Amino acid sequence: MIQMEAVHERVRRLRERSGLSQRDAERESGLSQSTWSRIESGARQPSAIEIVAIADAIGATVGEVTGTSHVRTEAVSAARADGEAVEAMLEELTSYLELSDHLDRQGFGSAA
Repeated sequence: MIQMEAVHERVRRLRERSGLSQRDAERESGLSQSTWSRIESGARQPSAIEIVAIADAIGATVGEVTGTSHVRTEAVSAARADGEAVEAMLEELTSYLELSDHLDRQGFGSAA
């Protein structure tokens, strides 16, 4: 059985990879010291809004923080599907890509 890395472990690893101290990451994310500490220790799960703030602060994607990639799942499904299912997935993927482009243009994209 594959052991998946927990969110709190990914947050810590990605923060360390970014070179930020916990204090710097707290400041960058706008999260309180106690909130960040509890998330990194695994004492609490971050909310969706906190996940976005964490990802932005440490220069990661939401997918990296959560350990999921909806786009990857959709692409795998599309490769196995045919006909109408592929068209529906293509429309949904296009919507995500357009949203991503919009967010990048608004300054909400991941740090390069």
